[in-house]
Amino acid sequence: MTRNACITALALTAVLTPSAGAAVSRNAPVYPPPPETARIRYVRSIRSLEPWKPRRGLLKRLLRAVTGSGRQAALVRPLGVSVAGRVVYITDPGAGCVHALDGEDSSYVRIPRKGTLVSPVDAAADADGNVFVTDSKRATVTSFAPDGRRRYSLPGTFVRPTGIAFDAGRNLLYITDTGAHSIITCAPDGSSRRDFGTRGGGQGEFNFPTSIRLAADSALYVVDAMNFRVQRLDRSGTFHAMFGRLGDGSGNFSRPKGIALDPDGHVYVVDALFDAVQIFDRDGTFLLAFGEPGRGAGQFWLPSGIAIDPDGTIYVADAYNARVQVFEYLGDSKSREP
Repeated sequence: MTRNACITALALTAVLTPSAGAAVSRNAPVYPPPPETARIRYVRSIRSLEPWKPRRGLLKRLLRAVTGSGRQAALVRPLGVSVAGRVVYITDPGAGCVHALDGEDSSYVRIPRKGTLVSPVDAAADADGNVFVTDSKRATVTSFAPDGRRRYSLPGTFVRPTGIAFDAGRNLLYITDTGAHSIITCAPDGSSRRDFGTRGGGQGEFNFPTSIRLAADSALYVVDAMNFRVQRLDRSGTFHAMFGRLGDGSGNFSRPKGIALDPDGHVYVVDALFDAVQIFDRDGTFLLAFGEPGRGAGQFWLPSGIAIDPDGTIYVADAYNARVQVFEYLGDSKSREP
């Protein structure tokens, strides 16, 4: 099967259980397309940061209003995206920073507030809004305050840290160290560190893991990129299940990147070479895919990160289209008006 044929098959395939349809706008791409019941709907794209107001002092706001200085640039090469509360964190190595966009008050924070990061890959926030950012080239994980000020870098050695997730219940960070082929768990100050996983193709072994997310049922989902699979572990690192293999058909992987879970527990995996997002159930059964190569709505060019908020809003980092595309999960049985 050719790559384009594979993408067409992915974009049109759906085996979710039929249920009550969700009313959707005919102008917005939906997946699967009619006459099937829509499960995913395109909403919009984020390119410019102008709609968000930078958090700054009154004097600086007045200066900006008078001179027009301090305008926020557009996204350059968004690589990762994560959500904590109403804040969306977009890691942008092209801009050397993380963009924190607050949906509550439409405010914007640049992380770091001063200087740049070399290659930020992913970000996670704790309950107080402190943000932890992986920098793969600097081999660091750094903590920043909610206003973007640098706090500290985690102690210890990293080879190439990439994905990161925060477990609020246990107050622990989970970090994929791609270069070390392992998962690191530690407290937010870097203490109580534990590494698990070694390089290999067996259960609980990794070959360049790239992304990690926590499920509501306490499971860890890890994109085991060069083993072309997703592994499900418990939070102590014990292997439970895996799915996926190298291939160009539905449910296979070519260059898996980001991973996320929707409110109903479905697992979403971004594949950069398919230019698509594939959706699986908890056990790894392929359900649906959306996306195809291109620059239009619902099309991707080397997508990477993905995040889903508790309301079912889906954010996909469309790296080489210099945007984050926003979709809505319509659910298996609920009906939503556009």
